[in-house]
Amino acid sequence: MRNLSVIFLTLWISVAVGRTDYRVRTASQLATLTLKAGDRVILEPGDWIDQELVFRGKGTQAEPIRLTVDIPGNVVLTGNSSLVIDGNWLVVDGLSFKGENTLSHHGIRFSEASSNCRLTNTAVIDYSNSDRRIRNSWIVVLGKKNRVDHCYTEGKTNNGPTLHVGPTADEKVYNGPHEHRIDHNYFAHRPPFGRNGAESIVVGSGNWYEKSFHTLVEFNVFERCDGESEVISVKATNNTIRHNLFYESKGMLYLRHGDANVVYGNYFIGNNIKGSGGVHIIGKHQRVYDNYFYGLTNGVIVRNGWEKSWIYIQVDDLQLANNTFISCEQTLVLGWDKDARATLPAVNSLVSSNLFVSKEEPIVWTNENDQKDNRTLVFESNASIPLENGDAAVLKARNGATWTKNEIGIYGYDRVDSAQAAGAPPMSDSLKDLFKAIKVGPAWMKLEKHFSIKQPEM
Repeated sequence: MRNLSVIFLTLWISVAVGRTDYRVRTASQLATLTLKAGDRVILEPGDWIDQELVFRGKGTQAEPIRLTVDIPGNVVLTGNSSLVIDGNWLVVDGLSFKGENTLSHHGIRFSEASSNCRLTNTAVIDYSNSDRRIRNSWIVVLGKKNRVDHCYTEGKTNNGPTLHVGPTADEKVYNGPHEHRIDHNYFAHRPPFGRNGAESIVVGSGNWYEKSFHTLVEFNVFERCDGESEVISVKATNNTIRHNLFYESKGMLYLRHGDANVVYGNYFIGNNIKGSGGVHIIGKHQRVYDNYFYGLTNGVIVRNGWEKSWIYIQVDDLQLANNTFISCEQTLVLGWDKDARATLPAVNSLVSSNLFVSKEEPIVWTNENDQKDNRTLVFESNASIPLENGDAAVLKARNGATWTKNEIGIYGYDRVDSAQAAGAPPMSDSLKDLFKAIKVGPAWMKLEKHFSIKQPEM
C-alpha cells in the first residue's frame, strides 16, 4: 500500500475548482491518466529517452487540456521518442525534441480524430533518422482545425518533409476540408538532400490534390531551407500562403497539384544565392499577388501543362498581379518545361500591375511558339525599370509612379491611390518583424536577428 501511494503522488499535485494538475515522469504514467477539460499535465524536467507519448483527452475551447513543462525547453525528448496528439482542444507547449535516432514513424502526429488542437512553443532540432533513406516527418497534421505555431525546426537530413499537412498518400479517406493553421514558426536550415522528398512543408498529396484543404500558412520564416527544389509543396486545393519570409533558401514555393490556391504578401529574398526562387505555378485558378521577389535565380515560373495527364495540369485563369521583382536572374519564366509532352501554355490568364527591375528583359518565353500563338495570356499596366536604378532611394517609372525604399531595403509604391501604381504595397509593421525574427518561433529560444537585403551588382 505504501508503494502504491508513492506512485500515485508522482502523478498529481493539486486539484482546484474541478481541474487537476498532474506531474508525470514517463509515457506510461501519461497513459494512465483520464483527463478532463481544464486539466494540466506537467512533464518532469530532464531527458526523456525512447518515450512514446500519447496525449489524449477532450477539452473545450474555454478549458483546453494542456501538456506542458515547468520551464520551456527543460524537457528534452531524445532517442526514439515521439508524441501523438489525439483528442479535442488539446495544447502541447514548451517541448524540445533533439538528436539523431532510428525512428521510422513520425515524430509528432496529430491523429485523424484530433480537432482544435495546438502544438506551440516547441523546438525540433537535428531529430533525424541516422539512415537518411528512411522517410518520415517531424510533424504531421491530420484531423481538423489544428494549429502549429511558434515552433522551431532545424537540421532534418533524412527523407520526408519537415511538416506534412495530411492526409498523406497513405491515407484512404478524405474527411476535409481540414482548416489547419501553420503560423509564426521558424524553419531554419535544412541541408540539401539531393533528390525529392525534403520539403519544409507539404500540404496534401498527389492522391488528394482535387480536394479542398483550406490550410493557412502565414507569418513563418524559412531560412536556408535547402532540402530540395520545393521549400513548400502545395498538393491540394483552396489553400492560402501569405505573409511569410523565404530567406536565402535554395528552392521555391510550388503550387504542385491542386487549384484555387492564393499566394500573397510573401517576401522571397535570395540575395543572389544560386538556386533561390519564388513561386512555381501549375494548375487552375491560382492567385499570386502582392509578393516581393528579390535577388533570386527564378522569380516566378509558369509551367506548361502536359496533355492528358494529371502530373502537370495546364495553367488556366492565373492572376499574377501587383508583385515586385528586383534583380532576379530570370524574372518571369513562361512555359518552363523542356519535356516534349509540355505543350499546353497558360491560357485565360492575366499578368497585371507588376513592377520589374532587372538588367535583362524581365519576361522569358521558354518556347517561342507559345508566345506567338497565345492570345489569352494578357499583360497590362506592368512597369519595368532598368536595374541600374535599383539601388536608388526612390525608383521612378516613365509615367511618374514612384517607389520608396524603407529602412530594411524593401521598395513600396508611394501612390497607393494611383491607378498607375504597380508592384507590391508598402511593408506593414508586422511584416517588418519577420525580418528581425520577432514573434516567430519559441519565445524561450530568443531567435531575434536581422535578415539583410544585399544590394544587387550594377
